[in-house]
Amino acid sequence: YVDLAAVASKFAAVPIQMKAASPRAFSIDAKYAKISNLVIAYVWGLRAPEHAQSFALTYSEAVDIAKAMKWTATASWAKGSYSTSAPRKKLCELLAPFKMSPDAWCKKVSCVSQVAL
Repeated sequence: YVDLAAVASKFAAVPIQMKAASPRAFSIDAKYAKISNLVIAYVWGLRAPEHAQSFALTYSEAVDIAKAMKWTATASWAKGSYSTSAPRKKLCELLAPFKMSPDAWCKKVSCVSQVAL
C-alpha cells in the first residue's frame, strides 16, 4: 500500500504475490494472468538480509521478460509456467529496471493502482 501521510492523495493498495528465495529464483505462472493489477515481488538473498534485493513486476512485465528470455517457447510454458533457480546475467539485466527501493515501491503501487502521488 501507499501511506497517505507520505505522498499519496488517497489510499492505494494492490495485490502482491511474493516469491522469496534464499539465493535467487524467478518464476512466472499463467494462473496469475487473471488477477488484475497484481504485482509479483521477487525477493532474493534471504540468507543474507543485508544483501537482499527485491524486484516488482506486473504479470504483463514478467511475461515480457519471459518472452525476451525465450521461455514462452518452452514445453514448460506450454503447460502454464516457467521457473529458474539459476538466473543468468541476461535475466538480471532485464530485471534491473524493476529493482525496488522504498521510493520505487511507492511509484509501483501508485502506477499499478492508478492513484496519483
